[in-house]
Amino acid sequence: MYMGEDNMDYKIYIAKKINEYINLSIEEIESMLEVPVKYENGDYSLPCFHLSKILKKPPNLIAKELKKQIKDDIFEKIENLGPYLNFFLNKGIYIRNTLERVIQQGEAFGYSCMGEGKIICIEHLFCKKSGCFDISNSFTIVVGNSLCNLFRNRGFKVIDINNISKIWSEVDKLILTQFDYENTFFNYEVDLYYNELISKLRKKNLLIKFNETYVVNLENYNMPPYIVSNEYKIDKKVLKIADLLHINSKYNFYKYLYISSNSEKVNVNQKFKVLELLDYEWVKQCEHVKLGLVKFAKSDTFIKNEKYLNFNELLSNSCNEIMENHIELKKDKGLLKAILQSALVFTYLSDYRIGNKIIDFNKIFSTEYKTGAYIIYSYIKLKSMLLKFENLNCNCNYSKLNFKEGLELVKLLDVYEYFIQTATDELEPAIISRYIIKITDSVNEISNSIFDLENEKLIKPKLQLIKATNIVIKNALRLLGIYID
Repeated sequence: MYMGEDNMDYKIYIAKKINEYINLSIEEIESMLEVPVKYENGDYSLPCFHLSKILKKPPNLIAKELKKQIKDDIFEKIENLGPYLNFFLNKGIYIRNTLERVIQQGEAFGYSCMGEGKIICIEHLFCKKSGCFDISNSFTIVVGNSLCNLFRNRGFKVIDINNISKIWSEVDKLILTQFDYENTFFNYEVDLYYNELISKLRKKNLLIKFNETYVVNLENYNMPPYIVSNEYKIDKKVLKIADLLHINSKYNFYKYLYISSNSEKVNVNQKFKVLELLDYEWVKQCEHVKLGLVKFAKSDTFIKNEKYLNFNELLSNSCNEIMENHIELKKDKGLLKAILQSALVFTYLSDYRIGNKIIDFNKIFSTEYKTGAYIIYSYIKLKSMLLKFENLNCNCNYSKLNFKEGLELVKLLDVYEYFIQTATDELEPAIISRYIIKITDSVNEISNSIFDLENEKLIKPKLQLIKATNIVIKNALRLLGIYID
């Protein structure tokens, strides 16, 4: 019997048990396992349709036979429901293993080294505007910084081309003072790469002259001509290709991400297509991370990424209002910074990045809505609760958490790494922000009942659940660029 190591993966364990009776690889069986939508259908389920084709038996019969064969104390029970084989984990063992794993690993919980030895280059379109933090840049930086953190969490080496992480770490300065952005990452001559580009375009007969302008004809790909130069100057877009040639030459990246508005997609697609026509195979590893448009709640128009608005003044005014209503924030600059960061993050990442964003300053700092402030204050409340009961000395009976809400929250904590991996694969930080809101809602419901309990043996397991949840909230917030003690 396997009672659970620190890094127990129940899907792999179940796949190994099935593998004892079915001649398929553990990886193949694991890929078939599902997490049932309905609570009453168990923790994991094996649809036997695919096995039916291999074993030449009805799926119902396969499920029935496997139920009789598989025996292990880690399962509370195994049921066959038609063609499905449903596994119910021993809840006491499962809850204990999951919570102890989270608590023991702490800040390392959820980390993976899968990307070790591989390089991710992340670049974004940044519009420099005279020392101000404008509305389009804030959206780009929030997404870019989150993607940097997600890939680092997966073990990749991240090359942060525009110093996004540094800019984000000084968000309080951007808002409360003035900030002059300067990209100093590339201090090099692009002539070499520009000359290489032009030389290859000519060799491939891709460079044609049209009305005193040299272009690459992309009509066959449903794109407008790509302007290279005219008699007077080189088109700046071509220099961006030279930049990209330099980036690949220097880092030999596994993946290159370029973050900008969806309105830039034609320009970006043209750039990638030109590189493809020049037989640069690595362009297949380049991807455009598209962002939606932004508008204010009282505005009638959306703001394109290149448009400029003075975001400093708007956020600064809101910040002053927060400090008037919460005097303690004047003394706790760290907490104020976390609230400012979370306000931006959950405004832009409450929904998928490609969607248009509406900024409502009456909501983004309110705890009455599912905003960043709601998450931060919930975290602080839970931390205070843990301090209140820190001297509680009794054995922890994890089976006391075997009620629907408690078990569902444990399951959410258990699949934290799955959400990280999905957010990374889909380049979608909003998956993490939504996950944070979900577990915060769940733990708040459970924590509210603690003060009604008189039996210390009932309080202890709930406190362990709250402790583990707070660790995951803190770790997940860090992925989005929000740091709180």
